[in-house]
Amino acid sequence: RGGGTVSHSPGTIPGARGGTPKACQTGRPSMDFSGGNGGGGGAGGASQRGASAEQNPLVQRYRQWAGETPFVTRSLMQLVVAMFIFSLFVPSNALVNIPYFTVMYLEVYRILLAPLLSRGILSLVFALMSFYRTGATLERAYGSAAFGILVSTVLVGTQAIFITIAFMAALGGDMSAIFWVAQGFWLVVMGLMVIDCVADTNPTRRLFVVQIPSKYYPLVTFALWLVFMGPRMDMACSLMIGYAYAFHKLDWLQPSAERIRQWEDTMLGPVTRRPGYISCSAASGMEAWHMMNNPNAGGYDAWGASAPPASPTPASRPAGPSSAQTEGRTLGGETGRALTR
Repeated sequence: RGGGTVSHSPGTIPGARGGTPKACQTGRPSMDFSGGNGGGGGAGGASQRGASAEQNPLVQRYRQWAGETPFVTRSLMQLVVAMFIFSLFVPSNALVNIPYFTVMYLEVYRILLAPLLSRGILSLVFALMSFYRTGATLERAYGSAAFGILVSTVLVGTQAIFITIAFMAALGGDMSAIFWVAQGFWLVVMGLMVIDCVADTNPTRRLFVVQIPSKYYPLVTFALWLVFMGPRMDMACSLMIGYAYAFHKLDWLQPSAERIRQWEDTMLGPVTRRPGYISCSAASGMEAWHMMNNPNAGGYDAWGASAPPASPTPASRPAGPSSAQTEGRTLGGETGRALTR
């Protein structure tokens, strides 16, 4: 038709299924999406959008932050933000730790989720700001696996003490105690802050314009919470867990360095290859606080402006978590057993 000649491959029947399309049989022009202005436009537009995203200062800053922040600290901050967004779409009391529902209805998921739910956007922002310095320092000191166990200890331990106190108060006659609420990422931050401050090589920390002894810094912070936010039993439980850990009362909960290395060689193998993961052997021990307090001496500041060395030399830092006894400052500030276990 139309005087055109249709050619086809040998063995194909024009117009038949699996053969040449009818558009080709009738001589109609076919559209080529593989090149030219029409095809290149879509690919070119996508590449331009990708290039503009690469040049976006927010994207560049996020990638810099993600590259400089240790793995567990980074992942936990991302999880807390995701949980805050998720909490906007569920009832406010569905995920928090209310002892009555947690125990009587066996809703144990509340123990894990409640500390990840912030009470508001301002609380979330300030909690993340405080956690970033504390979490990064502790993870560099202990290693990612040991730090993850430490976070779990503070998270679960705080909730367990809170539930115990609530039911004891109920047995004493205050039945409203079993409906107390424990919630907020500050429950994790406060406990870790205690451990960080007690082990800090800097004897003081600044709170606004006042220098406060480092080991009492969490207590002063808690006092400010009492003034501006009212009594918080869950926050007090977090402080108790933090001080108990800092003064070696919970050492039995931490696995040995040998056990952690076995985990990293076996079941944690895929995780150890993630960016920012700090192995047990690369943990910097007390050197982490020295580097944090001396950013101009090759260290890094609270916002990760300068990345720390990936693996300090053994001569410049204590060994990773170990049961060996060595001279150095302990978490409780004494001389004797080193920070790392």
